[in-house]
Amino acid sequence: MDQINDKKPVAKNFKKAIGCQSSLANCIEECKAALKYPPNGLPVLIVGHSGTGKSFLAKLMYEYVIDEKILPKSSPFISINCSEYANNQKRLFSYLFGYQPNDSSDENEKETQGVIKAASGGILFLDEAHNL
Repeated sequence: MDQINDKKPVAKNFKKAIGCQSSLANCIEECKAALKYPPNGLPVLIVGHSGTGKSFLAKLMYEYVIDEKILPKSSPFISINCSEYANNQKRLFSYLFGYQPNDSSDENEKETQGVIKAASGGILFLDEAHNL
């Protein structure tokens, strides 16, 4: 009896994006170049209307650096929705840079590591950064 092979090949990183070999090819090549730039890659600004796949592209960029062994598998990918901090600058700063209580602060507050430090050696994606 013949068996049908219903297993499709699994697309890796940028190949998951519709248009990766046509309309998005140039954009993807620019992303790859930025990620490979020595010694630690370049910052990338992804712009577009809501729902166009900016978060998806950021995640594909992370998958690419892991697949290509540019970063080790243990490297973090941290995504922050900046619109949550639009009206609270103090909260944003403590989240990004960490918090270290001083003598006059509440004794229940404890020191926290900032997300920038937590993302060190990986990718930090600031979603909706225009809301800041």
